[in-house]
Order: sequence, then structure tokens, then C-alpha cells
Amino acid sequence: MDVINPRVIYLDNLRSDIGLKNLKDNIYNLFVHYLGIDIAPNDIFIHTNHGKDSWYAYVNCHEEHQAEYVLDQLKSWDSRRRTRFNYTSICAVSQSLASGYKTETVRKKKSRKKPKHKGGEDIDYQNSYQEENFFSAPLGNGFQNSKKSKDPVHGIYLEGEQLGNETRNKEFKKGGGEYIKNVMKKHVSKYVCAFLNSGEEGTLYIGVNDDGYVEGILCPQSLEDEVRLHIDEAIKAISPSVFTNIYSVKFTPVYFQVGVPKENHKVVEIIVHGTGDIDRLYHSPHGVFLRRDGGVQKLGVAEVQEWSVQKHQKKIQILEERLKRQEDMFEARISHEEKEKKSKVCVVM
Repeated sequence: MDVINPRVIYLDNLRSDIGLKNLKDNIYNLFVHYLGIDIAPNDIFIHTNHGKDSWYAYVNCHEEHQAEYVLDQLKSWDSRRRTRFNYTSICAVSQSLASGYKTETVRKKKSRKKPKHKGGEDIDYQNSYQEENFFSAPLGNGFQNSKKSKDPVHGIYLEGEQLGNETRNKEFKKGGGEYIKNVMKKHVSKYVCAFLNSGEEGTLYIGVNDDGYVEGILCPQSLEDEVRLHIDEAIKAISPSVFTNIYSVKFTPVYFQVGVPKENHKVVEIIVHGTGDIDRLYHSPHGVFLRRDGGVQKLGVAEVQEWSVQKHQKKIQILEERLKRQEDMFEARISHEEKEKKSKVCVVM
């Protein structure tokens, strides 16, 4: 008798020309980084389909709601397009990806009837033992080697996930309401300016509350370009000019739990790459800021002047040390030459 395993996904029309490892890596990338399903590589089992042009695979999602979510995302060309994954990396040329639940054959004890996949084709005996071992408890609670869903998942945030405390390199803003429209540009220019002046890498997280817990802000895909434009405008207002290679912007989706997205909610991350030692302070339309542990300090005129004096003194000190090294090297060379002259005079006498 055939039964459906509601936790295991069946994928067909897969590429056979890139090798098992590359195909498994691409499927893993799709599930973990694009669909937000927390699986391990050993949750993917690929059949070479008796050497045919296309292969098929089973993927254990562990939870029924996660498998249902995956099938909903893969059910049509339009739904697959929204995932932004390059399906040509797993799908055979000129074929459309086929997906569904894994169909299993329930066998009586001592029966030697071969298992069947969804299409009903007998599986070769060489792979059948591996598959039985792989799905030894198809309706159980998952494999021991799989990662726990409560752990952080690469490529997404879980609602309520704790990102630590605000530090010299992290600033949290809850967002929400009219934040994007009325507040975001001011915060971006202020905190990016502070990160730049610290000379170290730092990230402004929008959609994370002051205690470091992920909530996300309402930001559908149609709004991302507008948000990015606001961010770019805020950073362009900083002087001296901040070039695009110094910062980057990410929109990371938020999920209630793995496989269950919080619709249109994201954490916006503005990442400032370390600038190192700077010759002059960056200033925003709202003032000059320096990053301190867990906050920022706005510098007044006197403090900016003091920073400039200290910077000037540091430069003078570096130049003096460099000059001293050159003088020492010159004196050492003169001393060496004089010793050589005396040595030659002694030899002649």
C-alpha cells in the first residue's frame, strides 16, 4: 500500500551533469538560504535514476508545515520566481522542476517488495538499502544529525531571536509605524557617520528592538528600492563623500519559525566597512558623531578642534619618529665608513 510522507519532499527533473556533490550543495542552498528551511546536508538523498538524463531527490523537512510551505513555494513558475533562486542550477535543461510529497510503500514483514518513488518506478537495489536507512523513521521526529530549528539560521532571522547587546559595532532600531518615512534618514546619517569616525566596521539594524530581539519592519519587496534610495540619500549627505564600496545594505526576511515567514517583514541592515585611520572627521547634516560602546557621542566645536589637534600632534609624532630613525641610520652608516677608513690605514702601515 502506498502512503504519503508529509515531511519529505520529492524533487524530479534534476540535473545529472554537475555531479552528486554539486547538485546536493545547490539543493541545500535553495532550502536553507532561499526558503528558510533548517535542514542538514544529510537530509538530502539523491537518486541517479538508473543513469537517465535527469535525477530525482528526496529532502526531509522534518515538520509537516515546513514541507507544505516548500511545496507552496515550488508549485508554479511564478511562485518559484519570487524565491529569487537560480533554478537552472538544479533543474535539467528544457525541463520544469517537478515536486510533491514522497510516496512510500508500506510493506508487510519479511516482504521483499522494492520501494517505489512518487512516479511508481522501482528503485534499483543498490540504492534501496541506503534509502531505507535514510528514511528509517519516515514519520518520526527527524534525524539526530539535523540542526535544531531554534538555532540561528543563515539567511533569515527568527522573530524573537536575540542578537546580543548594542556595542561599539552594533546599533538597534525597532522601526515600525512611520519610521521609514519620518525617522530613518536621520538615523542612517547619524549612525553611519559615527561608525565611519570610529574607523571600525559597524552595522545599524532596523527591525531589532533596544534589547536586541528581532521583530522586523513591514517592508515588502516593492518597497525595498525606495528604502534603499532613502539610505543612499542619507549617506550622500555625509561629508567628505562616502563611496559605495564603504557600505552595503541587506534586507533579511523574518520568520515566525523555520519555514513559516512573517509576511513582508524584514530586518534592514546598513553595514559600514572599516575605514581604518582617518585624516578628517566625517560630519552629517545633524552633527559630528563618534561611536562609543552601546551609543554615540555628538562632538561640539571644541571637541572637533581637540580631535584635530590630537590628530595633528600624532602626525607630528609619527614624522619625528621617522626622522629619528633616518638620523640613526645615517649616523650608523657614517660610523661604519669611518671604521673602514681606519682599518685600511692600519693595513697600509
